[in-house]
Amino acid sequence: EHFGKMPQFFETIESVQLPAQEAGSRAALENVSLAYMLKHTPIGTVLLTSIQFFAACGLLVSLAAQEREKGSLRALLLTPATYFEFVASKALVHGGLAIGTSVLVVLAINLSVLASLLFWTTILLATMGYFALGLLITSFAKNQTAPNLLSFTYLLAIGTLNLLSMRFEVFQLLSALT
Repeated sequence: EHFGKMPQFFETIESVQLPAQEAGSRAALENVSLAYMLKHTPIGTVLLTSIQFFAACGLLVSLAAQEREKGSLRALLLTPATYFEFVASKALVHGGLAIGTSVLVVLAINLSVLASLLFWTTILLATMGYFALGLLITSFAKNQTAPNLLSFTYLLAIGTLNLLSMRFEVFQLLSALT
């Protein structure tokens, strides 16, 4: 009413007819489910990588920095537990969380993947790699903000590297090494 007599929104839209071959592909796209997308696109891989990074690296970094700031890390290191037992307990918790969550996602997407040796090898190596990265970042950080920024920076750098490797062959080797 404020702008006067304006045409209604639907009166100004003109329908566009799709060519016959595109109409079939449009119908096929409308029937695609989230499970199909996760199964047949890189989205599933990105989702699993994000889960692995968050559970095995991000949470480790955040919780270890919090333990250091509050002084509970010093109390833990003064217990009779050895350093190896301390790190092994963190690896068991964070690694179990990363692997368990990844398996739940794969159960929802495609159950047959769980029978693949390549899947289990990849998940175990990714978990160990992200856990090692988390320990490395934690060892350099003095407060809780620094390790979170370092882990986020790493995640952005790896994403950028993977994107560049899709466009330029020079970055493919670096992407494969990560």
